[in-house]
Amino acid sequence: MTELQRKNREDKIIAFLKERDCISIGCIEKQANIPLTTIAQVKTGKRKLPADHIEGLEKALKKYGYK
Repeated sequence: MTELQRKNREDKIIAFLKERDCISIGCIEKQANIPLTTIAQVKTGKRKLPADHIEGLEKALKKYGYK
């Protein structure tokens, strides 16, 4: 995955989560098997979403309507 592809997918995930603030971020992180607070740090711009976490997040978010 190129950096541009990673960034586009990250932006899509974060936009999805911001539109659905009732989704538990901690629950999503557990389902995606990524460290707690990762998504919060990405949402606030403190870090980038690692490419190896994107696929797991997308899979976990599908049950909430993510496409």
